[in-house]
Amino acid sequence: MGIKSKLENVDKIWELLEMCYYGHIEQVKRLLEEGVDINGIGNNGMSPLDAAKNGENDDIVGFLLSMGAKEGSNSTDELI
Repeated sequence: MGIKSKLENVDKIWELLEMCYYGHIEQVKRLLEEGVDINGIGNNGMSPLDAAKNGENDDIVGFLLSMGAKEGSNSTDELI
């Protein structure tokens, strides 16, 4: 993966984390449709599911779980 591609991936993961935390479900759906990893881990060590839980957004937690988000999982070998 090139540097530019990796940086774009970091931005998308971070955007997904923010949308999950702040409860913007339509943006969460859009990002997942664009292929952002539902189990990706941000440089803060959080997954989208963690962010939704921390933001107390039960609708997004339920949605992520229904889409295959895994509790305590890290689908990448390194933090992004």
